[in-house]
Amino acid sequence: RGCRDSKGAGSEERAGAGGSADSTAARFVPIVTDLWRTTQPIIRYRMNDIVSLEPNECPCGSGFRVLSAVEGRCDDVFYFAALSGGIRPFFPDTIRRMALLASDAIQDYEAVQTQIGALRLHLATSPEAFDAAAGAVRRTVLETMARYGCAVPLLTIERGVPARPPGEKRRRVRRERAAG
Repeated sequence: RGCRDSKGAGSEERAGAGGSADSTAARFVPIVTDLWRTTQPIIRYRMNDIVSLEPNECPCGSGFRVLSAVEGRCDDVFYFAALSGGIRPFFPDTIRRMALLASDAIQDYEAVQTQIGALRLHLATSPEAFDAAAGAVRRTVLETMARYGCAVPLLTIERGVPARPPGEKRRRVRRERAAG
């Protein structure tokens, strides 16, 4: 929800107190306090979303911050080896852009990471377009990894998007914990 002048969503700071683990960062995890609730107040509730803020104030003149995007869930941040050492996080929106924007032939996708440095992409395309789309995605992934200073990942691209059981929420980007 936001004001009618804003293209983003208002952070609703006036309804309580907004905060974050690091609200000066470009991306952060909101920590919410809402004292206006009459049955059960919410006090310093850490959300599971990664959000980003608009760089400018709201055009309506409000001093409250404006959310520009919810970039994904904390649980679904992927990790890849940095060439300089250590690991680098990739936010779900970056993974989405690597997969979906590589080719107009991609109708749907799913990205899964089961271990650091590995990426499995499922692509839905027409049968005749899969090879070209998979090649375009491979190039985009390699270019993105190079731009962020990361090692080439263990990349698997598979035909088709796995079916989900009825009632299960669809998550296109998800990090799974290895069984065991």
